[in-house]
Amino acid sequence: CRAHKEEAVKFGCCVNLLPHDPAWGGLEYAAELKKLGYDYVEYPLKELAAMDGQRFAEFLRTVRETDLPCRSCNDLLPPNFQLVGPQVTSAEEVRAYLENALARAAQLGASYVVFGSPWSRKCPEGFPLQEAEKQIIGFLRCAADTASRFGIVVAVEHNNHTETNTLNHYAEVVRIAELAARPNVGALCDYYHLRMENDSPQAVLAAVPVHTHFSQKEERAYMTDLSKEPLLPEYAAVLRRLGYHGGVSVESRVTGKDCWLTGARTALALLRSVFSQKA
Repeated sequence: CRAHKEEAVKFGCCVNLLPHDPAWGGLEYAAELKKLGYDYVEYPLKELAAMDGQRFAEFLRTVRETDLPCRSCNDLLPPNFQLVGPQVTSAEEVRAYLENALARAAQLGASYVVFGSPWSRKCPEGFPLQEAEKQIIGFLRCAADTASRFGIVVAVEHNNHTETNTLNHYAEVVRIAELAARPNVGALCDYYHLRMENDSPQAVLAAVPVHTHFSQKEERAYMTDLSKEPLLPEYAAVLRRLGYHGGVSVESRVTGKDCWLTGARTALALLRSVFSQKA
């Protein structure tokens, strides 16, 4: 799978799980994230795609003024999209959405879009999982073909069993990305979902990811110390062993805007420390 080679990992923050106005896509966090020392921000693409032209133009102007790069976008699909089962969103609607959404991701400068969207790939009861996988592969090929025109990589995320019943493990998204057979489709490794599925650090050895997400297992909160996540250094060591030089995105929930700043600062310091350790 194609990955953008960089000299060192970059540290970013996803804003999709933070309290925000969906009409502005979490933009209100960008300036403070830059002050905290983050290298990039990760915006929810489904919210950006829903903006009208004037709103997106304002969004884009503010992003450029803030000068914090958007390396990637997550939340690829809107909540009403269904990709698997006997009744799915039409191919025409999917293609039209992807054209608009991926063009906007490219305008932001994003190199990656994250296909998690667990609601879209939940297999209905009684529907064959093998057929569901074929439908997912078909979608990935469609998304990749559109994304390739913008120089964007589609990162397939494994979501845990409480969110969906397909692609719950990292090894499964590695396999599905290979079956998609597109050079700009790769696997995203999400530490939170690994922990929710009790996968060992060795599970990451299945393939070098194109992108990564990190948060604490308990309450999907910011990582503030290693006492609750003692396996984190081992996961980071596996990524180093694989030669990973991509993005490390914090994707965590907070109880309110009044406490996110401290968590975001502490999580960044912790991840920088862990990833700077030598094997």
